[in-house]
Amino acid sequence: MTEIAAEKIIQPDPNALTIKTLKTERKFELFLKRYKKQIIPLSIFLLVVLFAFIGSAVVGDPEYVYEVIIDGRSTGLPLFFAEPQSGLPLGTNQQGYSWFAVLLHSFKNSLKIGFTAGIVCVVIAVFVGLIGPFLGGAIDDFFVFITNIFLVFPVIPFILLLGTMMEKTSVLTIEIVIALFNWPWAARSIRSQVLSLRERDFVKVSKTSGLSEVKIAIVDIIPNMFSYIFLVFTILINVAILTEAGIAILGLGQSDMWTLGRMLDLDRKAHIIPGYYHLWIPTGLSLTLFLVLMYVINTNLTEVFNPRLREK
Repeated sequence: MTEIAAEKIIQPDPNALTIKTLKTERKFELFLKRYKKQIIPLSIFLLVVLFAFIGSAVVGDPEYVYEVIIDGRSTGLPLFFAEPQSGLPLGTNQQGYSWFAVLLHSFKNSLKIGFTAGIVCVVIAVFVGLIGPFLGGAIDDFFVFITNIFLVFPVIPFILLLGTMMEKTSVLTIEIVIALFNWPWAARSIRSQVLSLRERDFVKVSKTSGLSEVKIAIVDIIPNMFSYIFLVFTILINVAILTEAGIAILGLGQSDMWTLGRMLDLDRKAHIIPGYYHLWIPTGLSLTLFLVLMYVINTNLTEVFNPRLREK
């Protein structure tokens, strides 16, 4: 009798398993309903990133494409302004580089610059926007003062002056310049969010329970701002890529590696022969489509994270 009773206790309840399965299916349905608009844009974004990184690894570093004579021997001279052909989907540019290989590497490197500068901007913006409101007083006033200075700082004249002072602009310099002038607006936005969250009931409960300001910021404030910080990060990626392209078009870009900005600069300097649209259309079109894709992702994420914009 004892063994039979034990077996009855150990055996799972079929109804409980059915209820658990229904709850899991319900959660999955709610997840799909909430994020359905993000599935296609995010999938395209992942495919683009994978194509850029894997494709650049497959084609290898951009090298000169040498002209080959009839008997198969190379003339030793780069093949300038070659039209699209087998093995050269976008032909070659005025320097003899395979433009398709350059485009893959440029896209990959521009993504790296965008992500690196975006992360640095987010870290600075979160630090300035979070520490000031919590410490308050003179420290908050100091951070607000510094933020306002950077907001009105003449960026373009500074970049022009920096370009004339430096013989060679490195990738690190470009990333520092981008991060230096793109965090202030994000810091102000995050600061306003922090000031709003500080007045919420759960923060007041944490204060009355004796938690320090640092623990409240880490445990209560930052987790409730993840969605907003991620939105800011997606915007900063776009801003960083566009800023790098703008610096390069001004002739102050780096020459250490290929980027979309460097490609646009070469397109600007080149005397485009009529019919050679395959040299500059892919560059501008790739940059435009990627920025539009990031805008769609950002817009859809705003609808997901903002309760007022969610579908009822």
